[in-house]
Amino acid sequence: MISIKDSDFANPKQLITQTVPGIFAMIPFTYILIIFIPSLKVLSENNFELIISAYLFFSILLGALINEIGSWIEGSYDTKISTKTEWDKYLLQPKNDLIIHSVISSVVLRLKFNINMLVSIVLFEIGLISIAIIKKENLFFTIFTIFLSSLLIIFLYKTGKDMAEGLHDYRTILNEKNKTPSLPLVFQRRCCCNRQR
Repeated sequence: MISIKDSDFANPKQLITQTVPGIFAMIPFTYILIIFIPSLKVLSENNFELIISAYLFFSILLGALINEIGSWIEGSYDTKISTKTEWDKYLLQPKNDLIIHSVISSVVLRLKFNINMLVSIVLFEIGLISIAIIKKENLFFTIFTIFLSSLLIIFLYKTGKDMAEGLHDYRTILNEKNKTPSLPLVFQRRCCCNRQR
C-alpha cells in the first residue's frame, strides 16, 4: 500500500527524491494517454495550469510508489551486507557528533534518490517499449534509448550498492566510537580512583 507521510512533505529534500523520479517516469505514460485520448492535447492547450497541476499530482503519487519499490531495493542491499544490526545500534546512539550524522544523512538522501531514479528509468523504459508497440515506429531510436538507459540502470545499481556499503562502514565506525570511553571520562575515573587511594 502506498503511504505518503506528513514528514515527506515537511522535508523538501525528501519530497524532491520522490517527485523528480515520478515526473520522469510519467513522461512516456502521459504520451500514451494522449495517443488513446487525443482530446487531452486540446484540453492541455486550453487549460495548461490544470494539466500541469494534474501532472504534478499524479507524479507525486507515482513517486510515492517508486519510493516504496526503492525501499525494497534498499532493504535488499542491507540484507546482502548484513547491516541491520549496525543500523539498529546507530538509531539508538545519541546524536552528539553532528558532523558524522550530517554526512550519514546526506549519503542516505543521495542513496534514496539514486535508487528512486533507478526504478524511474525502468518504468520509463516500459513506457518507451509500450509506445513503440502501439505506434510501430522509431524502433531503432527506442532500442538505442533502452540500451543507454540499461547501462545507466546498471551504473545506478552499482553506485547504490557502494553507497549502502559506505553507510554500513560509517555506522560501524560510529557505533565502535561510542563504545569507547572518551579521554576526559577515562581521566575523571582515574582521578577518582587516585583520590580514593
